[in-house]
Amino acid sequence: MLSSETFTARLNALLDAALTVAEEFFNLQAKGSLIDRCRRLEQAAWDCIYRDDLDLETISLVERGLADRIAEEADLRVWHMRLVETFVAITGQYVREKPSVERFADTTLLAWDMVCRIKGGNPFKRPGLGPQKALITIGDPISVSDRWDAYKGGRRNAKQAVADLTQDLQAALEKTI
Repeated sequence: MLSSETFTARLNALLDAALTVAEEFFNLQAKGSLIDRCRRLEQAAWDCIYRDDLDLETISLVERGLADRIAEEADLRVWHMRLVETFVAITGQYVREKPSVERFADTTLLAWDMVCRIKGGNPFKRPGLGPQKALITIGDPISVSDRWDAYKGGRRNAKQAVADLTQDLQAALEKTI
């Protein structure tokens, strides 16, 4: 098991590496806390995306295309900062300091956000972790033992016995739904 100190050190190294990728693109020095660095990166990205130096009504299509490309690149690089933002609140001590359902849920959702971002999904469509309700229906029993003789009657019979059991299971499940 990973100690909280080791976890924190590894997480901080990962967060630093992610910010460094974005800082190198925007030609920024790494200074301040993780949050300070995130804010500086966000501002640098906005400066590339929402340009005050261009009059969109008068620039040529080529200039517009290049400006759009710069904005796309900035958006791609700021993605690294968004990952860091997701984990800025997590430490190796967060749940341990005050174990609660809320803290476990927070950590779980933050991990879900990170995985969702990496997979290219929308992190704002989070799964619901609230109270859940399950309905369990018990169907009629299906005897596997009654099929044993047919199963051990050779390879061909075994395949047929498995196929019959699978078909009976499917029919039973469909009946309970």
